[in-house]
Amino acid sequence: MKILHTADWHLGKWLQGISLLDDQRHMLWELLATIDEEKPDVIVMAGDIYDRAIPPVEAIQLFGEWLQEVIEVRQIPFLAVTGNHDSPGRVHFGSAFMKSAGLHLVGDWVPRKHTVRLEDEAGPVDFHLIPYMDPAQVKFRLQQEESMSHQQAMERIVGTCLPLDENARHVFVGHAFVTPYGEPEDNTSEAERPLAIGGAEYVSAQLFHDFHYTALGHLHRAHHCGTDHVRFAGSPMTYAISEAGTDKGVLLIELAADGAVDVTFRALEPRRKMRRIEGNLQDLLRQEVSEDYVIIKLLDAGPVLSPMEQLRTVYPNTLHVERQLVAMDAMPSVALSERKQLSEKALFTAFLQELASEEPDEDTVTLFQEAWHHAEQESDN
Repeated sequence: MKILHTADWHLGKWLQGISLLDDQRHMLWELLATIDEEKPDVIVMAGDIYDRAIPPVEAIQLFGEWLQEVIEVRQIPFLAVTGNHDSPGRVHFGSAFMKSAGLHLVGDWVPRKHTVRLEDEAGPVDFHLIPYMDPAQVKFRLQQEESMSHQQAMERIVGTCLPLDENARHVFVGHAFVTPYGEPEDNTSEAERPLAIGGAEYVSAQLFHDFHYTALGHLHRAHHCGTDHVRFAGSPMTYAISEAGTDKGVLLIELAADGAVDVTFRALEPRRKMRRIEGNLQDLLRQEVSEDYVIIKLLDAGPVLSPMEQLRTVYPNTLHVERQLVAMDAMPSVALSERKQLSEKALFTAFLQELASEEPDEDTVTLFQEAWHHAEQESDN
């Protein structure tokens, strides 16, 4: 059986005041092209369909359009669970009457109720669909009194899937922060929202050793968790500058008759790249116009007026502009007690020396004095 594993679409996401919906539409149609080429038997989506619990209407419509292409036109089963960004009730609503069409959306977990069985020439494959569950929710569902960590919650969830049918192959689909042995690791992206505040959010990959493949969502970098059969697909688009330069795409899994897996990464070409650039303002303004998402570091020594407005004439999708700071140990220092006794001209000169490591020229000082004199007059009035 050929399985396409994807996750973390975050439909409806905004980045620094810019809507990514057009880029996400491009991504989904790139994904359709990959589906047409690879012809998977089933598509698995491991959570974070939307970027927030109440997504914009346009994001819901986009997801609906794409599902129609997959379910009605191509007749490929689509299995999805909710992530920590999704609203379980919103995604799960109406899922019961969509199963006959091959659409399985699981947001509300009930023990032993969300296993989907598909068949190929080698026999049955059971997909265990487990949406993101806070430990408190697991405690409530299992009617247990003691509090639990994310690791303990996942132990109990996996326990409800056991024993596994020996006559079938098994795929676990979930949304969690999984590491090889449950050890702490850094997030792979600034865009990933912590699953726990003040507690351990990590889950051991060893919990999934009975499953032939475990399809995970949450971390935005595609990688395995110490073993080939426990994997994050990563996000299909770049959602933070910390992800820049990382290939984005989906995973294709060939599940053999004996349960062995062969995994291939398929990159998706983005509508716009995200990158970090640096240089002097005037040099950057002489570059060719680029639609990429950029974070710019200006290397100019002196003051720059309205840098964002100027840079967006060349880089219309500039996300952020930062300045290079002069090293503190290279700044000429003037004691605070001495500064209080300096004239306005001397203070201005000292300020520019700290900012640009050089004294202002005569024209700059004259301009400052005129501005200061004007401000004093305005204050007196």
